Amino acid sequence: MSKQSRFIIDPTTRIYAGSEGQPGRRTFFLEASNDEYAVKLWFDKETMRSIYEAIDKAFHEADLTPKPEESPGSQISSFDAEFRSGRISMTQDEQRKTFTLMFSDAEGGERGPYRLRSVASYEKVAGLSEQMRRVYAAGRPTCPLCTGPMDPSGHICPRANGHRRIE
Repeated sequence: MSKQSRFIIDPTTRIYAGSEGQPGRRTFFLEASNDEYAVKLWFDKETMRSIYEAIDKAFHEADLTPKPEESPGSQISSFDAEFRSGRISMTQDEQRKTFTLMFSDAEGGERGPYRLRSVASYEKVAGLSEQMRRVYAAGRPTCPLCTGPMDPSGHICPRANGHRRIE
């Protein structure tokens, strides 16, 4: 792992989202890289949903429909940094036709907080959004009442005060 804690990947040549583990015990990640750096971020399922919804909203508000360009699956064997993302922000540069995705870790380490700024084309970000949507949907179904995850054995919904079992 690199001795630095701040990474700027501009341009991002590969950006990929995925998950590891079985539904209910999955961890979610994003990998961003170019010829100089490769960084892997970890976050929870709802953060993944928030990211793809923010991307979709930004494209909708700007009246843009770029052709999604998806990166191939996880192919990187070693990373310059790997951390759990805490804060996330996004900006759009209409002139360059790019989005800048910024991530920082929740805790910081001995070298200070890890930070990643990934600048990717509209097409790569649109592909990332589609990838994230598929990864999110591949998990456990969501309860229509409480929006919590439903286990294969059923779900006791807290909104029904535990009295209604939803199959």
